[in-house]
Amino acid sequence: SVEVTGGDGAYVDIDQDQPQYQYGAYVYNQYRRSTNGGANWSSVNFSSSAGQFINPFDYDDVGNRMYCSYNAGTYLRWEDPQTGATFTPVSVTNFNGGAAMGITVSPFTANRVYFGTTSGRVVRVDNAEQATPTETNLTPAGMAGTVNSISVGSSDQFLVACVSNYGVNNVWVSSDGGTTWTQCDGNLPNIPVYWAVFHPDNNGKMIIATETGVWETESLNAGATIWAPSVNFPTVRTSMLRYRSSDRTLLASTYGRGLWTAPIPTGCTSAGVITQPVNSAACVAANASFSITATGVSYQWQESTNGGGTWNNITNGGIYGGATTTTLTL
Repeated sequence: SVEVTGGDGAYVDIDQDQPQYQYGAYVYNQYRRSTNGGANWSSVNFSSSAGQFINPFDYDDVGNRMYCSYNAGTYLRWEDPQTGATFTPVSVTNFNGGAAMGITVSPFTANRVYFGTTSGRVVRVDNAEQATPTETNLTPAGMAGTVNSISVGSSDQFLVACVSNYGVNNVWVSSDGGTTWTQCDGNLPNIPVYWAVFHPDNNGKMIIATETGVWETESLNAGATIWAPSVNFPTVRTSMLRYRSSDRTLLASTYGRGLWTAPIPTGCTSAGVITQPVNSAACVAANASFSITATGVSYQWQESTNGGGTWNNITNGGIYGGATTTTLTL
């Protein structure tokens, strides 16, 4: 391991198509840069007081710019992070006097950056590399608190904004690029939510980082969303989630319990839901059948000969047919 900077750690990034360029942040707008894959590091310090103590930023892997939190009503654009130290403050009216807390560069649209603010705003900035960018207020009605992160699903149409306050709706989801939003707190306790990622295979599923660990849902369903805590994850504040598509690894960063990883399996389905069959009556030597209604991909009928003490799989043959279908015939 390599210690990039002592003391308080903060955000980090690695250029995804030029991985020799790596970045780490110290407090406020002070940064460390490596141009040789992490072997050596140098300091690039813009300000030791402007921005947040743990200052959010996101790196544009295509445009090779860094977008950072700065003072109220502005973001800071690092123009040449690979080679230089040119920083440009950019004012955004729609920040409504707030400072940037959630910063996400769109992976789909060039020079598009999403910002969440301390004033409870969600703002999309297009042409973010220009002196006067185009800003669009996407804030959902009823949102309150600090928007700690904004994440993108399989396209810019799918967005989730997380609010890190108590006593508010914390999970806001849009499937139309931020035109409309739905709060999806469901059965979550009253806790801050710091980060979220859409399931890589399904925009209707989500994993979130909260004050009490990692939670997930199999179906986003507005106020009826059912969230379940990850049983193998500690009950600890979890600040960020990152997904690596090359090997389907999800990483969670915690406050005091280190980094945790888990693979997201391919082709997972929800547990089957079965409507059990009703009794069937037939005359001697006639056929009887039992049918079920189920969601799933495979079925197996079983038989007990001791009142339910033990069960054995039924196989086709003799008096049985359809042992692995929705209808068993005797």
